[in-house]
Amino acid sequence: MFPNEIISNIKQGQIDPHWIVFRYNKTRSVLMLLYKLFFAGVVLGLGGGVLALSTPPLDQETKVIVYGLLGVGSIGLLFLLHHIYTMFFLKSNMIVLTQNEVIKSVRGKVSAWNYTNIQNLKQIVSQIKNNLPVYSIEFNDNTKNGHIIELARGREFGPSQNIFEVLKTRVQ
Repeated sequence: MFPNEIISNIKQGQIDPHWIVFRYNKTRSVLMLLYKLFFAGVVLGLGGGVLALSTPPLDQETKVIVYGLLGVGSIGLLFLLHHIYTMFFLKSNMIVLTQNEVIKSVRGKVSAWNYTNIQNLKQIVSQIKNNLPVYSIEFNDNTKNGHIIELARGREFGPSQNIFEVLKTRVQ
């Protein structure tokens, strides 16, 4: 069965008992949407507020502040729009571990890697604010000259540690 067919079957509720499915974390996605909406709104609002309250002509310091806030807010807005686009695919965003391969479907793009082509599987632990660990899963794709693939980061598909533990048993 082809990877697209597997994803389609899972969306329809037809799951083979040998498959392990890690679905996109909807709660996290909604919380991230609210965070990005808040961030973009506050920063753009601050930039617009400073611009509205300033008397023309604007001095150099005010221009730097206003354009800086509007620039950062616009970038935040782009991240928000990208996140909204990702949310349109909530039902098809998933990682599936079949008997022979790992399949990742995100934003309508389906990728698959046979376990025999996965090399240097590792779990990366990085630190962010307040020393909270962020786990990600990476491996080298043997079919593409060792190209590094990031399978999962953080809690996009649930705890990455869970995905890593199961994947580790299948790759060996």
